[in-house]
Amino acid sequence: MQVRALTRKSIEGVRQTKQATTDARAEVDTLRLRLQNLEYEQRHLRGEIQGCEGYEHKYQQLSLIPEDEFLVAFPDYEALSEHDLMGKRIEHEHTERQQLEEKRLGLVKRKQELAVENSKKKDELAALDKELERYIEGAKAVQKVFEKGF
Repeated sequence: MQVRALTRKSIEGVRQTKQATTDARAEVDTLRLRLQNLEYEQRHLRGEIQGCEGYEHKYQQLSLIPEDEFLVAFPDYEALSEHDLMGKRIEHEHTERQQLEEKRLGLVKRKQELAVENSKKKDELAALDKELERYIEGAKAVQKVFEKGF
């Protein structure tokens, strides 16, 4: 009876140990899965960060005046952060481009006016050319009369 009791006790101890091992293994598996998920998320986020750092923003393609020259022209902006300073430089470039576009449109308008004026003067010259040809033809007849004599 004692042997049976000890056997039952040992079997129960083995079952408890197996259950504890299974529970511990499940907990370890859960923790390992969480760790793998975190590592995956970390790799993903690092890839996103690298993608963002390598992204060429449109403002980088703008032909802005150098920062030193900008600060010389606008000394009030020296205390601004790099981000705010870049915003001011982009605003400055925008206003400069607007002014240049206005000048360009004015010059295009002036060019069109000059082209119209030139075409009018060409027409006038063509008319004078025809009139001059007519006078020359008339003068040739008079010249023939003089050449033949009176």
